[in-house]
Amino acid sequence: MSTVARLSTNQSAHWYLPDGTPFFEVPYADIARAGQMRPVTLRDARKVNALPSVTTVLRVLAKPELFAWQVEQAVLAVMTTPRNDGEADDAFVHRVLAVEKVHEQERDAAADLGTRIHAACAEGVSGGPVVDDLAYQYAREAIASMSCRGRVHATETVLVGDGYAGMTDLVLETQDGLLVVDWKTTKRLPAKAWPDHVMQLSAYAAALARDNARKTIRTANCYISTSPEEVGKWRWCEHETDWREVYHDGFVPALRLWQYVNQYKPNE
Repeated sequence: MSTVARLSTNQSAHWYLPDGTPFFEVPYADIARAGQMRPVTLRDARKVNALPSVTTVLRVLAKPELFAWQVEQAVLAVMTTPRNDGEADDAFVHRVLAVEKVHEQERDAAADLGTRIHAACAEGVSGGPVVDDLAYQYAREAIASMSCRGRVHATETVLVGDGYAGMTDLVLETQDGLLVVDWKTTKRLPAKAWPDHVMQLSAYAAALARDNARKTIRTANCYISTSPEEVGKWRWCEHETDWREVYHDGFVPALRLWQYVNQYKPNE
């Protein structure tokens, strides 16, 4: 599960063992931190032939929209922070970064809401009680719409592909096959699915097709607004381009690039 447009300086890679078991943390080796866990590193992954997650692979791609937004936020922080008389450059920069730190905390709070909404979606489509009432208010209309699109085939399921793995949010069984759905939370609902989101789902579809070769597979994103002014608003974006084309022309080259950059190719 993921959140749209979250700015983070600590994005740990996610890994899976070859059988699909999540491999996110390992214990510290030193006695001083015995019993404590740390994120898995590339070195750890090599030892057990772990597979990178789909989202980890896609981080290798440039995201010009996100970069432009980051630059805009930095410029705004400078423009809205008055400079004191006689203030040295490094002191001013330090104050600007402190202001940006507050904004980052606000973004982290928004990302936390996105995580809660994802959990509410998983609980809601599974038919169980939704514990988080606030998150449910944002997601309930989107959850309700799933029942008319198909029967729940699987939720939060790990799919293992050729050199990668990932957890898909929802798979629906429809009259003409399977529909792979990924929840996305965002403050502004997009007019259409973002390219990296389409590639992400193409990778899930390719992995799903391994055991469902005879079934038609479609992919879609369900964007849910996290804006307080748009509680309950959502947008369905089913992907028009066949997932096979996106997978072979988009995701596979990204995977090869990731493998080259990291000098690591699982299974070899």
